[in-house]
Amino acid sequence: MQNQTLTTQVRLDGEIKHSYDGMRAINFEIPLFAADPFLYGEPIVYQAFPAGSGVGLRYPLYAPEPQGKLFYGQQAPRYVGATNEGNATAHPTYTIQGEWSSGVRITSNDGKVIEYPYPITTTSPITIDCARGACLIEGRDASNRLSARQWHTIPPRSGFLPLIEALAPATGWVDITVKDTYI
Repeated sequence: MQNQTLTTQVRLDGEIKHSYDGMRAINFEIPLFAADPFLYGEPIVYQAFPAGSGVGLRYPLYAPEPQGKLFYGQQAPRYVGATNEGNATAHPTYTIQGEWSSGVRITSNDGKVIEYPYPITTTSPITIDCARGACLIEGRDASNRLSARQWHTIPPRSGFLPLIEALAPATGWVDITVKDTYI
């Protein structure tokens, strides 16, 4: 946790008090309230893609350099290793972007599944916030459209390896946002 800025939201919860301690010092008491008692590190965003993304027959016949050749493409990463370096359980946030004709299934390394079985378009990305237990489309709650809601967690000082699966061919990707969480 060296040289890391941690943040949380607080509000004033009473009257600010002060007292003088002789002629050279003053003591302050500022009562604060934190609805969320955790401290969070900077968000880290990882990207993962469904199976088949980035592959397919390619034949750049008229490519200037190098000469045209037959190429099958290269699989984009399906698994992405995220970590929580904090001392409290963290909750990932998934942002599903691009075109997903029949939705997406996200499976955590401990077998928990989150599934959205409806089309997702480029103009309406979906955000799945495991901390809040919510699925949002353009800021509106769409949690009722999830067919599986086993919210994912990342234990303290450990890794996390979610599997991204398209329920039909898709050309999108998933941004996985993780914040180190401390108490």
